[in-house]
Amino acid sequence: MFIVGILVISYDGGHTRGYQPDFIGHLPPQKAKMILWDPMGCSWTVNYIPSKDDNLLSGGWTAFMRATNLEVGDLCLFELIKPLEIKAASA
Repeated sequence: MFIVGILVISYDGGHTRGYQPDFIGHLPPQKAKMILWDPMGCSWTVNYIPSKDDNLLSGGWTAFMRATNLEVGDLCLFELIKPLEIKAASA
């Protein structure tokens, strides 16, 4: 089990960054569709976009934030449960 805290930086831009480096090493090195699960068991498909400078979640991230009432500055805990599936919960 790997857990990472994420500081939600961008709502209007539709993406987030701020992963802990030890968590990033367990994510794919290329773009991928990932599934985020909320504590209620609902899922969202998001785009994972890695780069040499940063790694982003987009394309579904804004819908996830709205549905889970996350706001800029909130802390979100991620648990990698499968290579492309993450359980997410606000802290």
